[in-house]
Amino acid sequence: MHESSHGTSFRLYCYGRENRNGNDIGKGNMLDIAVGIISDFPAAGRVMKELAAGIGDDEATEIYGRLVGNSVNEVTTAGFQSCFRAAFISEGGLLSDFRDRFPGLDLYYRQEGDDPGEVMKWALSELIEQEGARKAIIVIPDSPDLTSAIIEEAAQLLETHDVVVGPSTDGQYYLIGMKMIKPSLFTMIEWGTDKVLSTTVEKAEREKQKVATTATLRMLRNSGDYEFFKDKLR
Repeated sequence: MHESSHGTSFRLYCYGRENRNGNDIGKGNMLDIAVGIISDFPAAGRVMKELAAGIGDDEATEIYGRLVGNSVNEVTTAGFQSCFRAAFISEGGLLSDFRDRFPGLDLYYRQEGDDPGEVMKWALSELIEQEGARKAIIVIPDSPDLTSAIIEEAAQLLETHDVVVGPSTDGQYYLIGMKMIKPSLFTMIEWGTDKVLSTTVEKAEREKQKVATTATLRMLRNSGDYEFFKDKLR
């Protein structure tokens, strides 16, 4: 393994990449699906600020680490024949430290982009255009209810749809997938508001894209959500 820079992009490569069935998934082979996790680096003062205001930075950071760990586990156990798995990580710590805490993925990237839309558009572009995936899905690790079954369902829906989204109860989404990059879905969006999902779907339908949705999940963002999920987080 080594840490590398590619232009302004930093990546931690894991060589000898194989999928869970032992098939090589390097470039040059047909890659059916790629799944990426869009993650903040779990460092105190950098994550879950709304929740931290109620329960403190240290506990909020610990909870976020559990959410990331759950997402990595669900992504790595999804039952795909040919799958590339990656994490796209914000500033805040070394990629190698993130990899050591959350192992099992094929590549660890430093995020690029100035807002959530730019980050997601760039991540999907890396998975589709650079890694050569026929379908790509990215997930946000903010719900304890994310499962490998949901990820598998999203991949299946992309067989018959152009775009798939996983709605959240706050009007945003925890998952988005597509077969071709659609830049308009990531621009002119009021990120962090209850308009994210509806605006994204409207934009996709305006471009004549066939849209499917997976299960609606509750995100863990504040003290009320924490109380709701407290037993599940123990």
